[in-house]
Amino acid sequence: MQAPSADTVKQTTDAVKALAPLFAAGFAIQQLTEILGGAFSKVSPDQKKLVIKVSATIVGLIIVYFGGLRVLKPLGYEVTAWIDYPLAGLIVGGGTEGVNSVMKFLGYAKEDKKASAGIKQADATPNEQAAIAKMANK
Repeated sequence: MQAPSADTVKQTTDAVKALAPLFAAGFAIQQLTEILGGAFSKVSPDQKKLVIKVSATIVGLIIVYFGGLRVLKPLGYEVTAWIDYPLAGLIVGGGTEGVNSVMKFLGYAKEDKKASAGIKQADATPNEQAAIAKMANK
């Protein structure tokens, strides 16, 4: 198994640092939903679920807007705040589950890059493969 390149490690570290505030906010939302769940114990389960989801989403939108938390910009995607803030708000509003979904997506993207690199290496000439292996072992 080949060790990840320094660039891959840096990109992963940068992504985790960028998403850490979103994860913290998602955790806070998760705690809020637990509190709200107890407060609405006399409401029907369907209504309770709707009220909690809507409340969590609204609080998530408020947190990301006033906290300046974005999800796509830190990952290198240049989109307007009108897209990034609502998306981040929905993710945070989903609690830890929403943020975990983003982390899973990043994991899938990383695996895809590894697979693409493996295909490129397989297509390389023997001299190119030797050079790649030499660089990987540094």
